[in-house]
Amino acid sequence: MSTSSNIAERRTRHREREFLSFRDIALGSAGELQYQLQVAIGCSAIAQLEGSDSSQRAEEVGKMILGLIRRIKDDLNDADLR
Repeated sequence: MSTSSNIAERRTRHREREFLSFRDIALGSAGELQYQLQVAIGCSAIAQLEGSDSSQRAEEVGKMILGLIRRIKDDLNDADLR
């Protein structure tokens, strides 16, 4: 929820560099979720299979966010060169 909330918060911002900052925060949130899932598995709060599946999904979301961050950085670099 934190990951998507950080991305949604961007809707109130209008600058690309701020947009990039919120994406960085969202990426950190995805990493936090993966850690929290591993702790939950270790404490037997959730089943291994369920936690592993959720952790894989969080990793996929993190990869998507990272791709978006790279794209924004490329766009900003292109704009700086103009």
